[in-house]
Amino acid sequence: MSIEPYNSDPLTIPQIPNVAVPPSFWDDLIAYRSPSMVQLTLQDRDRINRLTFDKAAEIFASDLTTTRIETRGLAFALRKAGERAKSYKRYYVDCAVWDRDHSKATKRRVPCGARKKDGAQCRAMSEPGRNRCRFHGGRSTGPRTVEGMRKALSCLPQYRNDPERLEAKLSEWSEKLAA
Repeated sequence: MSIEPYNSDPLTIPQIPNVAVPPSFWDDLIAYRSPSMVQLTLQDRDRINRLTFDKAAEIFASDLTTTRIETRGLAFALRKAGERAKSYKRYYVDCAVWDRDHSKATKRRVPCGARKKDGAQCRAMSEPGRNRCRFHGGRSTGPRTVEGMRKALSCLPQYRNDPERLEAKLSEWSEKLAA
């Protein structure tokens, strides 16, 4: 879900043509709270309620709801539309919680903890979203010279047993490096 500016306008009940939706239906949608909704801010809750109202209006405008009203009655159609709207609300809440948790996880920095040559633990802070610092597995630049590339590729089994393939790859890489 994309981040939109907060709209402080009061919630308005959508007008649905040809369907007499009672106000209690909309009250039930607002009152419905999935367990993870408690973790969200009031602005996020308001945004999710607006999205749910829009989705419920789409549900009522669909041909399926019109058919249900004609065949099974308004009460049945309201119940089914309410179930679908609540499932969308759960989905919106889960997406918002995941977005928040994911952004927290990518910003979190922890002590590296890798073992140094002297046996002590590294106390540098990790790169954002990782568990190790820049010296112990953070930012990799890859090999910068042909000798470094030769050393890196010679450890791979497909190049260890085939020296012609290794030389072909090295010449290809050195051309890219020269350009």
